[in-house]
Amino acid sequence: MAPAAIRMRCGAAIDLVFRDPDQGISAQMDCRLLFMGAHWFEARRSYAAAIEIFDARYGRAELLERLADSPEVQRHYVSGETAGKVSITMREEAFYGQGPLEGIEFSLRVTHRMRAHLYPLALERFAALGNLMPLLEGGRSEDEIRRTLAQRLPAADCAWACDLLDRLKRDNLLEAGRGVAPRWLTQARPRVTFLGHSTLLMQSARTAVLCDPIVTRKMGSPKAALEIFRTPLDAICLTHSHWDHCNPETLIRFDKDVPILVPKVRRPSALNPPIVPLLQRLGFTKIREVSLWEPVMVGDIEIVPAPFYGEPDEPGAEIDHYTCVMRTVGLTVYGGVDSYRDKWGDMRPVLAQVEREYRPDVVFLPVSRVVYHYRDGSLNQFCRYVDEDLVASSFQYTAGPEEAAQWSQALGAGLIVPYATFGFTRWADRAQVMQFGAAMKDLGAGDRFFPLRPLDSISSPDLARAVRSRARRQLLLSWHHGISGLRRAGQISGFFRACEAVLRGLRNGKRYFAKARAAGQN
Repeated sequence: MAPAAIRMRCGAAIDLVFRDPDQGISAQMDCRLLFMGAHWFEARRSYAAAIEIFDARYGRAELLERLADSPEVQRHYVSGETAGKVSITMREEAFYGQGPLEGIEFSLRVTHRMRAHLYPLALERFAALGNLMPLLEGGRSEDEIRRTLAQRLPAADCAWACDLLDRLKRDNLLEAGRGVAPRWLTQARPRVTFLGHSTLLMQSARTAVLCDPIVTRKMGSPKAALEIFRTPLDAICLTHSHWDHCNPETLIRFDKDVPILVPKVRRPSALNPPIVPLLQRLGFTKIREVSLWEPVMVGDIEIVPAPFYGEPDEPGAEIDHYTCVMRTVGLTVYGGVDSYRDKWGDMRPVLAQVEREYRPDVVFLPVSRVVYHYRDGSLNQFCRYVDEDLVASSFQYTAGPEEAAQWSQALGAGLIVPYATFGFTRWADRAQVMQFGAAMKDLGAGDRFFPLRPLDSISSPDLARAVRSRARRQLLLSWHHGISGLRRAGQISGFFRACEAVLRGLRNGKRYFAKARAAGQN
């Protein structure tokens, strides 16, 4: 009798976490942290100290003096006057190279049934973990896993991975059973499947390409979405370095021989961290930097990186990223990711060129309308520049429903799908999706609005507007209207507020006990 295959327990959430010196254990490890290292904590403290001084509403002379006399502010900022306004400007030269990583404590956290297990994770063991995790998807027995690790890893890394395997067993985080055959393999192709937020799976007759994967139980991804880790992939596209597009917790679970396509980072900085070092640390062996408008063939799918304007972390920041055309026989898809506009350009000419040269059948447009405030330091909790007027200001970071609807007029695609709304479950808030649908209807293009839920797909019958497809679209519209109505009713009645308070209490309790256990282990 063949040995039983083993896998991580169904529903277990896997995180790569680190100990934040100011905030305790944090679960948002990303390219920025691995590039800036301890400099990120320092820049964050410097910026917070400056904002505190700005908020004190001193007179101009005293404000200048207070900023100049603050060692915390001066550590990473130059204070003075710019265009007649008291300001601070980051000393950016400290953030153009790799920052210090020594002393940052990383851990693997596995959470199952409200109990969190922390396992120390040294930087030099990231690749060992990256090779172990794909083997725990239910396709191999324990002996096969150990043999594979011995073949792929140096002796020290193999010993560490095998020890972690023993600890996972001892903590009852593994179970017997083979993974279910991924249902994506049995569906008609070509097709594009929406997995939540900005994650798309493009499948042709013989090729599968995944774009911006973030599939985690922590964010509420359905269990069925975890099948993606057992799906044979021919490439993964990572459009930019932000944690919700280049997500370590998700990437750690993929086979490390899958080719990865990333933007070429021309000038690394705190706001434009390189992606390649993170992928190398996780153990990926086939990483390719791509350039705008230069097609890449992956099997029978052509991938065309297109310009991406928007999400600049703050106005004027230079960031390397791309939006994506994916086309094969019978289906062309365009994903607008989190684009909007920035100092360097606007998406309208890009969309016009995409339409002129590629004529996509399906277009995914961002509708999240994220707004950041200078006082909070934007996405990174610090800005490169702020002055006495900007400190009370905000800026729009990504396109909203109305902007995306206007963009759709430049596109001839039969189906327009709103996405990038941080919706990972079928029960997520639909407000922005429905606002986009209403804006499309006002423009006379309501019949092109095709809202998807996580795990929904679009294929040839949908493009042909077949009878069954039209009925499915009506069902999807009814679903989204129903969920929006339920949420509005819940908000009016206070039901959701009560539920959120209960969930907040449970989360806080879970964090408290996790910290207590971690303190006990230390």
